[in-house]
Amino acid sequence: MIVTVARIFHGGASVALVGMMGVIVVGVTLRYLFNSPIVGSFELTRLALAMLVALALAHTALEKGHIRIELLVSRLRHRSQVIMGCVAGIFSLGMISLITWQTILYAKRVIEEEYVFSSVLLFPLYPFIVLLAISFMLFWLVIAVDFLDSLLKAVGKRS
Repeated sequence: MIVTVARIFHGGASVALVGMMGVIVVGVTLRYLFNSPIVGSFELTRLALAMLVALALAHTALEKGHIRIELLVSRLRHRSQVIMGCVAGIFSLGMISLITWQTILYAKRVIEEEYVFSSVLLFPLYPFIVLLAISFMLFWLVIAVDFLDSLLKAVGKRS
């Protein structure tokens, strides 16, 4: 289930990337050919970039695509590497929990106060912040599963 949702979100990140590229290409073309840029293109690009990063987090974690510093860890014994994975998992879960919690609180405030995305584009901000919070929750779930796997390896239940 988590893998399927992460793949769907990754597809959303791809759509955000294509949309961002389209806005940039069309905006630059219109500006140079007709001296008429797309109104709000900077805001749209900024929003698409935020959505791209947020939607890709869980899938990247599933694929073990995040940056890891393995120079020292790779020289340790296997059991020490597993323990280091557990420690990293605890810290990751803690940080992602805080980020998710604060994003949920921010989403609540955005909904209550009816924030709009920008003064140029007057569409509501809350759907994007809610999607951001859901993306962080999904990322937390992926990290939690990975942490539990490392924990099982540490106690010798899994190789």
